[in-house]
Amino acid sequence: GQVSMAMQMVWSLAMVGLVIAWLGKTCSDPAWLGWASLLAVGVTVYAVVTRAWMLAACAQLFLLQALWLFCEQVGKVAEPRFVALAPIAALAILSLATGAWFARKPDARPEVRTPVQTLALGYRWVALVMSLWWVMEYIPERERIWTLSLVGVVSFAVAGWRRSREALLASAVFSGFALALVAQAWAAKK
Repeated sequence: GQVSMAMQMVWSLAMVGLVIAWLGKTCSDPAWLGWASLLAVGVTVYAVVTRAWMLAACAQLFLLQALWLFCEQVGKVAEPRFVALAPIAALAILSLATGAWFARKPDARPEVRTPVQTLALGYRWVALVMSLWWVMEYIPERERIWTLSLVGVVSFAVAGWRRSREALLASAVFSGFALALVAQAWAAKK
């Protein structure tokens, strides 16, 4: 009942908090960024498999830590660039796994399905914004237009294959940024 859920929440928060406090102080920021992203996915998957729902919810605190570190790192060009992709991948994996889970569980209660799917949608859009930020920070200026265009084309292909309006919107965002960079470069040459 209620006491059991409360105890699960306390235990889950304590475990996640302990790991964050310990590893957060032990690892360098880039290493912790990668570990926090990996732990967000790993602990969530473990919690879902074992039906430890409170632990699955608390595992998202690892993701918050990774997002914070991403924001700190992206401003530092000297930091390793590929580790900054870890939270973007974690957001995408968690979001896609949520969709796959509910596809296998069509009888899931709407009071659970709706907020979790809304969170997954939010994860996808945060990942998209972070991807744009990553490209603008780490991809050399002369390579940004074709990089964003390529991601836009791949998103467009996925939109056609999956018949996904969301992928079509993502394609429009990446392609729109590429076009904006073309316009900016063209205006700078005048």
